[in-house]
Amino acid sequence: LFNSYGDLEVWMNLCYVYYQAGRYDLCRGEATKASHSYANRPESFYWIGMAMEKEGNEAAKENLQKAIMLGLSGDKLEMAQKLVDKL
Repeated sequence: LFNSYGDLEVWMNLCYVYYQAGRYDLCRGEATKASHSYANRPESFYWIGMAMEKEGNEAAKENLQKAIMLGLSGDKLEMAQKLVDKL
């Protein structure tokens, strides 16, 4: 469905909207789909980790660490680091 960086940005915006709406299951689902097409990009792993943290899933830390390792930056990096330290 999405196959360029511009499409990834739209896809991640969808994840953000789902996350803000409290639909962590949908956020995680869309981010997981994106991670298959964009395995070397940090954004999808960030949203997977953020959604999993809200769901109480222990795999949140692993996904947030992967996002950091892949070059997450800015406010998202700060948030991911705080959550990794907390988890």
